[in-house]
Amino acid sequence: MFNLIRCEMIKLSKSLPLKIMFLLMAALSIVSSISSFNYVGSEHAEELEIALTGFDAFFSSLRDMPTITVIGILIVGILICNDFENRTIQTEIAAGHSRTAIMFSKILAFGIAYCLVFLPYPLGRAVFQGIFIQFGTSITADVIFKMLVVFLTIILNAMAINGLTLFLAFIVRKPMIVMGVS
Repeated sequence: MFNLIRCEMIKLSKSLPLKIMFLLMAALSIVSSISSFNYVGSEHAEELEIALTGFDAFFSSLRDMPTITVIGILIVGILICNDFENRTIQTEIAAGHSRTAIMFSKILAFGIAYCLVFLPYPLGRAVFQGIFIQFGTSITADVIFKMLVVFLTIILNAMAINGLTLFLAFIVRKPMIVMGVS
């Protein structure tokens, strides 16, 4: 089991599509922050519920469930379906690993990839808007802990939402079909 997890972590570190998604999420955080600058001092900001402070922007980005779900679908297509296309999973089974251990290692890799790819979006918005507008509250260990707990809860929620996609990937094994159906 440890070797399977180690292999998954190596694949995550070398995955070019995941690195590109990470950079795109960082760019999305900057674009979202810049679009919020237009509402500074506007009476429409409150009625449109535009998050101006960095603290509010962090939690606002965590409510963006369509983006979070699409990221999960793409990660499943990249991680799971590519392993079937490259016959990595068949090799792991032939090496004597149980299907349960393989499944748990894939789910763990999915969760870690989800955290790493999605993290630049809320964190980037919080930092960018915190620097250029204001953070909105004093930065203490309690505030950071609250933000971390909420972030991990949202990731677990998103993994549960994309759980069906994960199992669909094990059944269908074709990335385009899995992403399209999901």
